[in-house]
Amino acid sequence: MPRRQSKKKFYLTGFLIIAVVIGAYIYSGYASEQALLAEIGQPVPSSYYSTFSSVSSYYGIVNTSYDSIFYRINGSTVFHNQTLPLTVNHKLLIVYIGAEWCPFCAAERWALVIALSRFGNFSNLHYMMSTSKDVFPDTPTFTFYNSTYSSPYICFQYYEYQNRSHGELMTVPSNYSALWKDFHSSIPFIVIGGLLVQNGSSVNPGLISGQSWSYAISQLQGNTQFRQEVIDSANEITAAACSMDGNQPANVCNQYTIHQLEGLLEVEYFPETVQ
Repeated sequence: MPRRQSKKKFYLTGFLIIAVVIGAYIYSGYASEQALLAEIGQPVPSSYYSTFSSVSSYYGIVNTSYDSIFYRINGSTVFHNQTLPLTVNHKLLIVYIGAEWCPFCAAERWALVIALSRFGNFSNLHYMMSTSKDVFPDTPTFTFYNSTYSSPYICFQYYEYQNRSHGELMTVPSNYSALWKDFHSSIPFIVIGGLLVQNGSSVNPGLISGQSWSYAISQLQGNTQFRQEVIDSANEITAAACSMDGNQPANVCNQYTIHQLEGLLEVEYFPETVQ
């Protein structure tokens, strides 16, 4: 009998240890998730802007399987049938429409921030994550809401039209929303100079979904698939902007990769209408 009791106690102790370990693991995961959620809405550290600047100076090479991410707008009435790029105060106009809950917006913002960091500087960016209730849940990103962008070359207008909970956040002006609706109100939606439209993301949210911002930053700095996709997308946005702003600044637009992409933009087929 004593031996049986000892064995029973041993099993019971083993079960208790396993239960404690599992419980600790679950709690650790929960605590980690709560810590990340607590960061949402907080300003990003200054070191992130330094990282954006550093990464933006890398261009790589043109992907051999290049396929343009843009549609060309031909005589769109919402942009007054213009044939020249739209400008604001002599700066090329770039319009972004997205939402804080959107995982594809979350991924594409990384590329857009890198691209625009080549022409100017962001400030007052805040941590954001895509919703946990959609595909690629909790994709780490930033929100443009209440941020500032300064550049001698680019006028960047952003519209985060819904927050992380799908609540209304910013109103998209009617002259932009008309074109946006032609593209089925898909997001992210980026218009460069009123002539080129990017509809959707070319960066895979699954590469950083469920991870922290520091993880995404480390992926951006390393030799990773995430970095490659961000740079590829940033390069296309850069080339599109350079093709319309007189190739300024020269140290950006004269990069061999950007010059190559500009040539490809000119010959790529863009449908006149979206079905």
